[in-house]
Amino acid sequence: MSELQGQTFLVTGASKGIGREVSLALAREGACVVLLSRTSPELDHTLAEVRAISPDSYATPCDLGDANSIDAAANTVLSKGVHLSGIVHNAGDIQPIKPLFKAEVADWTRSMMVNLVGVQHLTQALGSVLQGDHRVRVTTISSGAALRPLGSWSAYCTAKAGLDMWT
Repeated sequence: MSELQGQTFLVTGASKGIGREVSLALAREGACVVLLSRTSPELDHTLAEVRAISPDSYATPCDLGDANSIDAAANTVLSKGVHLSGIVHNAGDIQPIKPLFKAEVADWTRSMMVNLVGVQHLTQALGSVLQGDHRVRVTTISSGAALRPLGSWSAYCTAKAGLDMWT
């Protein structure tokens, strides 16, 4: 039996790519998975795949660039009354990919929200179901862009470097 059997994990950016694969892997190990992502057909498809393995898993919409969306998603999770054994912070946004002097401040702000501030906000909002006598894992998915500057990717590189320091 897997050590993850019967535990609950939350995955952000769960609709596709790395988040989808992490969600499926957790389900295969016997975990209940809470899938967070912006609403999309991909999220519905991934949830169906995960539920085929782990029937108690569920999804809730969450845009990490929107504080109200984060609070709503956290409240949904809190209302279930279960402790989380971990969070996999996978969601990310590489925009804006523009030269520094052409990038809009609003785009920079969104990048910081999705890639860094939203991670803190969601983790803090879920603090009551992360704390306790059980082991908790908080995992962040970063990028080589955190270590090496890339032309026109300054917002993403900066946010991911901050995420590395947060972890």
